[in-house]
Amino acid sequence: MRAWMLAVPLLVGCGGEEDKAGGSDTDNASPSEADADTGRGGCAGDSHDTGNCSWAALDEACTPTFELDLQDDGPGGQLFVDTVQDPEAFVQAFGRRVCRVLYREASEVRAANHIKLIIKEDEIPGWKSGDVGNITVMISSSHLLNVQSAGGDVEAELAGILSHEMTHMYQNDDKAEGEGGYTNLGNVIEGVADAVRIRLGYTPTGAQPSKSGVWDDQGYWKPAFFVLWVDNEYPDFIYQLNQSMVSGDGVAWMPDSFLSITGRSVDDLWSDYQVAACCSGSEHACCM
Repeated sequence: MRAWMLAVPLLVGCGGEEDKAGGSDTDNASPSEADADTGRGGCAGDSHDTGNCSWAALDEACTPTFELDLQDDGPGGQLFVDTVQDPEAFVQAFGRRVCRVLYREASEVRAANHIKLIIKEDEIPGWKSGDVGNITVMISSSHLLNVQSAGGDVEAELAGILSHEMTHMYQNDDKAEGEGGYTNLGNVIEGVADAVRIRLGYTPTGAQPSKSGVWDDQGYWKPAFFVLWVDNEYPDFIYQLNQSMVSGDGVAWMPDSFLSITGRSVDDLWSDYQVAACCSGSEHACCM
């Protein structure tokens, strides 16, 4: 098999840091159900229905144009080709699923309208670069081969990495000039990305709630499970948290947003979460 590039500008929608993401449990939702209602999200038929949003408009805003850069012409690249029959549809479906967690209206979605997916040999499972208009996501073919060798679900792993990295593509991140001053903002952003990944059914392999220290002294799993627990206690919290991080609004994001959204301070919520048996160890009933 030779290296090749596929550019597919079929559906125009809306919307150089590195970010690691990798490892999915194998008992997750099927990627073939990628356009299914997530059970959250606030549109018709949802338990969190706000009565004022449309999946159709939101989905259109979150279906980016797509470009595939397949740089691995060896076994890893072939594994990707064999696993994903229609890369464009696969990637675009996850854009829509991510946005159904983060947004309610098409007008709210940041203008991330093109994604280039690179498949190559790399020590890092996945990363995202670029901002707003043109986004690049890399997924390591070496990592996919390792997943296969370990008996893992390669398609679910691809779905998990895409869920995380495409959250970074679409999420608000408070990065405008004069904003982004909160010390642990990077950990919070990574936590939201993993929270969306877990909500969509692709929990990272080995991920478990951690309740020591403070809620955002680490990124990824630790704040992710906490944010999901808060979202289950206060429906639409993730959506509202994302709205509180809009770049260019002249407001630097601070954890006081928890108080504004829920009526309780983040410290009070963290204390309750620390003793919540329904989100502890391998028990994730109230933080999915």
